[in-house]
Amino acid sequence: GSGSSNRVTKSDILNYISKNKDFKTDNKTPISEQNNDQIIELSRMGKIIAENMILSKKTSAHVQTFFEADVTKLCEWRDRIKIDFEKKENEKLETLNAKVKVKLERYQELYDQEQRMIVLGNKVNDAAERYFINNKKRPLIADLLRVVEEENAKRKRKSVAEHKKELKQKKALKAEVSKKVEVVREEKKKKPTQKPKETHRPKVTFIVGDKVRMYDGKAVGTIDTLEKKKAIVNYGVFTTQVNVEALELVERKKK
Repeated sequence: GSGSSNRVTKSDILNYISKNKDFKTDNKTPISEQNNDQIIELSRMGKIIAENMILSKKTSAHVQTFFEADVTKLCEWRDRIKIDFEKKENEKLETLNAKVKVKLERYQELYDQEQRMIVLGNKVNDAAERYFINNKKRPLIADLLRVVEEENAKRKRKSVAEHKKELKQKKALKAEVSKKVEVVREEKKKKPTQKPKETHRPKVTFIVGDKVRMYDGKAVGTIDTLEKKKAIVNYGVFTTQVNVEALELVERKKK
């Protein structure tokens, strides 16, 4: 054939028919019978199989069609916009990453500040507790001055304008975090709380001598004594006091 991988195409068949004018499609080749041949009629199952095979040949596709398409212009267009597209998307991602980084840094600063306030509060509380015990003002003033000096040593000198700007930013950040926390809390309230499944355990009246074990254990022991809702269980090597509700009956005392 003249097709791909020497496949026979429609044009090949039409050319063959035009060159062979005597070609007929409805000719039936006669079956020649020989001496040892025997014609056996198909069974009902054989006829059904033959009909299905003919139907399959009529309905199933037995050819493949190939279409050639020139996508050169499409590839060129893709290469032209590829660089601009990547540049534009990379700029968006870089901007987004920068914003996320700034947010995380501000949240970390706020967290560190809140932790520092907790430490300071604990120090002041310790000083107040010592003053409450000994009722001495000089040690109290000395402790407070030491705490203030330690904190001031960590601070950097800033102008009044810078200090006001920093306070404004901290206030805005706290308000933003508070709003987000409120949203999270509201979402948690809306979610249905799953109640723990109650395990219904059969109530058993134990007697001294019963073999028992704990519901979450494997060791089997014998009840030595019973007092109200407590039982002394003997495991052979040691004895222990266990709540009766936590015990499971293994075997009744043999009479």
